[in-house]
Amino acid sequence: MRFTTVFRVALRALRRNTMRSILTALGIIIGIGAVITIVSMGNGAKARVEAQVAALGTVQVAALTTAQLSGLSTDVLNALTTAQFAALTTGQLAALTATQSAALETADLHQLGAAALHALSTDQIQALTTGQVASLATQQVVALTTGQLAALTTDQVVALTTTQVALLSTAQVAALTTDQVAALETADLRAVTGPGAAGLAAAARMAYESDQQIAILISQRLIGAKKWDLVFH
Repeated sequence: MRFTTVFRVALRALRRNTMRSILTALGIIIGIGAVITIVSMGNGAKARVEAQVAALGTVQVAALTTAQLSGLSTDVLNALTTAQFAALTTGQLAALTATQSAALETADLHQLGAAALHALSTDQIQALTTGQVASLATQQVVALTTGQLAALTTDQVVALTTTQVALLSTAQVAALTTDQVAALETADLRAVTGPGAAGLAAAARMAYESDQQIAILISQRLIGAKKWDLVFH
C-alpha cells in the first residue's frame, strides 16, 4: 500500500470513531503529563534536599545522627563538600551503608585518615569499587588493618597498584589469604621487599602448591606453574 492510501484509511477510521480517538489522545496526553510532573517534582525535591545539606555547617554535619546519615541517598551524600565530609566522626563513617561506601567520591575517600579507615567494617571495605581501591593513597592502604586487608575481594586485590603493594607491612603481607596472593601479578609480588618478602614467598608457595590451582592459573592467567621461582629467584 502507498503511504497516501494508508493515510486516507487511517483518517477515515478516526472520523468514524471521533469520540474514541479524542479519549485515546486525551489519555496519552494526561499520562505523559503526569509522568513529567512526578519526575519534575522528584528532581525538585532532591535538588532542595541537596542544597539544604550543602548549606549545613561542619558542626551541624558532625551532629547528624547515624540513622540520619545512613538514611541519606548516595546523591545527597555526595553533595557534601570536602570540608563537610572531613567533619564526619568515626561513628558516623561506621554507620554508612555498603551502597553509600561504594558511591563515595575519590576526594572524600582521600579525607579518611587511619582512625577513620579503622572505623570501616569489612562489609564497607568489600563494597568499595576497584576504582576506589586503586585511588587510595599509599598511606591509606598501609593504614588498613590486617582484618580489613584480608577482607578484600580478589578483584580489589588485583586493583591494587604495584606501589600500594610494595608498601604493605610484614603483618599485612602475613594476613593475605592464598586466594589474594594468587590474584597478585608478578610485578606486585616482586615489589614486596624487606621482611615482608619472605612471608609473601611462603604464602605464594602455599597459594600455588595445589596442582588443580596451578592448572587453573595456567589456563586462566597464562602464567607458569613455577611462578614463585620466577618471582623470588
